[in-house]
Amino acid sequence: MEEQGSAPQEIVRKIEQAATGTNAVTANILNVAQSVSETGNAAKEGLTAADELNRQGDLLGHKMDSFLVELRKVI
Repeated sequence: MEEQGSAPQEIVRKIEQAATGTNAVTANILNVAQSVSETGNAAKEGLTAADELNRQGDLLGHKMDSFLVELRKVI
């Protein structure tokens, strides 16, 4: 009889362990999702900075070309 009484308790304990494990997995998934979001935002910022640097490089190139044209006129 004692064995029958402990079986439901064992089932409850196993269910509680499974629930705890599920909660841990859920928390890990949320952490991964947050990290992915932060990585995406950082990538966007990096792309924006690279685009700005490219724009400034183009502008500098055009100014150098103009400077050299003017310099050749003087020389």
